Amino acid sequence: MVSSCLLPIVRHEWVEILISANNAITRLYFPDIANIRNAHLRSIELYTGANFAVGVQNIPVLSQLNLQTAWLTLQSYDGREFVHQRPAQDFFAFGAAINFNFRDFVGQRVNWPKSYFDFVPPLAAVANDRVLPVSIYYQYDEEAEKESKIYTFSKKLI
Repeated sequence: MVSSCLLPIVRHEWVEILISANNAITRLYFPDIANIRNAHLRSIELYTGANFAVGVQNIPVLSQLNLQTAWLTLQSYDGREFVHQRPAQDFFAFGAAINFNFRDFVGQRVNWPKSYFDFVPPLAAVANDRVLPVSIYYQYDEEAEKESKIYTFSKKLI
């Protein structure tokens, strides 16, 4: 049997979670991510201001110091929390020290709008919007993956 951590990661979704200006928060929910509602989670990576200053939409990225007070909870569609208050720093992508602990999912389906980060103490309100960039690596079920592999540039549907 092949270990799940040796399976190839074949798909990626970039998500930026917006933290509105002048908003002190204790809980930050993931948005509803339509592309991966039925996907099987393989990995999550978090990025901070130490990685890059601004996100895709030119909004400043949350600092690494802020994320050190964050705890991740992921919920499945049956209402169970399969990750409950795990330190967000376990999912840092890279920085002064590379952390390889983030690749530990075995294909769970995540109910993204019910999944969140808790901040203890609460994130302080600041004058500008900020974002929390997240890389989500995933796969679809086996049948969907097989079907998607039959299409190539030489075998286009017309």
